[in-house]
Amino acid sequence: TPARNMKEANVFLSQHLLERASLKTPSLHMKTVLFSDFQQEYNEHAAARKMETTLKKDQSNHNLFKREIGNLTLVEISSSVIQKLQTKWSKEKKSNKTINNRTVLLCAMLRFAYELEYIPAIPRVKKLRVDVIRPKYYTEEEIKTLIEGANGQMKDIIRVLINTGMRTNELRNLKWEDIDAKNSLIRVERSKSHKFRTIPINNDLSAVLTRLKKAKKCKQVYVIEIIEGMPLRDYYHSLKRILKRLKIKGDVHQLRH
Repeated sequence: TPARNMKEANVFLSQHLLERASLKTPSLHMKTVLFSDFQQEYNEHAAARKMETTLKKDQSNHNLFKREIGNLTLVEISSSVIQKLQTKWSKEKKSNKTINNRTVLLCAMLRFAYELEYIPAIPRVKKLRVDVIRPKYYTEEEIKTLIEGANGQMKDIIRVLINTGMRTNELRNLKWEDIDAKNSLIRVERSKSHKFRTIPINNDLSAVLTRLKKAKKCKQVYVIEIIEGMPLRDYYHSLKRILKRLKIKGDVHQLRH
């Protein structure tokens, strides 16, 4: 119909204008910057904006990018190049979620390159379809088994995670100054979204925090520490080993639900 054709024409025109607006006049340095050289500049940029755990997860992808496209200049990395990478990874039996994670990181790097005027436009690439999997929740029996099967600090970590829904990194950086005992609240200021939020303290969590408070050392800053003034390191894998030992199916992330 005429109305439908007019609508499609307007959509096409809008997309065309956006693409034209996103283009910049190519300059000499756009042709000479290798992706492998640019990676160090991006890593310094990301280090000031991303959490340490995210940076560690990104590192394996950075190594992969360096092997596969490190010898290309930034302007040579087009939508077609990225789509070919997606196809290659798919043939290597990588999951669509993994491929999407790699694509998001690569596009974020190219967006930064565009801001620095290393490339005239940002390549547009679609994510692959990922089927939504219904989340699994631990049963009360599984939670009881998990708590009883853990020892020392891990028992406290599990109880805090279960009662707060905090991310492992949020708990790792939780300080006593973030605990508002008077109002029974925990202030979380380093969540993944970088937004401030509060978590209510229930009776079970209050009992854990009260016991930890009594055992608190003079110079202790963090709620759970290895040594005074030093937060826990990565305990994600320790939790995974406990789940495996107790033959409880699931992952650490499910402790948040």
